[in-house]
Amino acid sequence: MKRTLSKMLLATALLSAPAALDAQAQTDPRQALAEAEKAYADGMEVGNEAVRELIERDPGNTELAVAGLRSILGRSHASAEWTRYASERLIALQELGAVSWNQDVIFDIYHARFLSDLKAHRRLSAKLLHDELSTHYHGSHRFSGLS
Repeated sequence: MKRTLSKMLLATALLSAPAALDAQAQTDPRQALAEAEKAYADGMEVGNEAVRELIERDPGNTELAVAGLRSILGRSHASAEWTRYASERLIALQELGAVSWNQDVIFDIYHARFLSDLKAHRRLSAKLLHDELSTHYHGSHRFSGLS
């Protein structure tokens, strides 16, 4: 219950658009993200912070949030903190319907959590993730390796 509530609050914060923003004030997600990604030249931490700040400056822009979180996730394989940051927010957006189950990144996140739970002997959690994956990817080539 607590976890669901925190996901809902997190997703609400990501999706709530300030009333003061009008259509002209919103930035083009690709252009804004390209500018923020230039900070990766100064290191992974600096780049991830720049992308996170960009997402937080425009909380109602789900296209920007998804692109930025995917960027962080793709660049932060070694950092558990940043991987957790991006994956939790993407899953929250997916649970609200802002991100489709059909996006590869969602499958990859659930699959990584499933494998992590198995490795840590959290069998009940792994079973729940397995059931969730089988519900959405039954018959898919993605799911065939998990059964």
